Amino acid sequence: MKATSSFQTLEITVLSCEDLRINGRSVKKNTCVVVRTDPLNFRETTTDTEGGSYPSWDQKLALDMSIRETCITLEVHCRTLSVDRIIGSARMPVNDFMGGYFPQGYLSFLSYRLKDPKGLDNGIINVSVRLRVPEYLSRGKVGHPAAPKTNDRHHNLGCHCR
Repeated sequence: MKATSSFQTLEITVLSCEDLRINGRSVKKNTCVVVRTDPLNFRETTTDTEGGSYPSWDQKLALDMSIRETCITLEVHCRTLSVDRIIGSARMPVNDFMGGYFPQGYLSFLSYRLKDPKGLDNGIINVSVRLRVPEYLSRGKVGHPAAPKTNDRHHNLGCHCR
């Protein structure tokens, strides 16, 4: 995936979720996360079969993202042989990890409250995210970090994106 004038490469590491439930009961197993930059562009994690209501992945996904995107969608799915159910989702505003005060390639650690399909709170998702620095910028050019810094900002509120 290449960064162009209208697209950038987003690296998102899906770390973990906390307190996932289905109909008020703890999730037993088989959860994964789908990350969407738009309806046709998405990636998903492997399935966590052991974490129950507190699954973890620590899995990096790379997606192309239009420079016009305002939110990224995070969906937590629970899968069985016959059913693929969304048990929680969150919208991550793009300006939470890029914009005027974030240098290119900056690593942000973020947490979002998940909402179930009825709109009720259903756990938390933890991710890290950065925009990949194009190679021509990271090869020793002054003013562009070769090794991005970390950011300890945490968000526990949902996005009010359109």
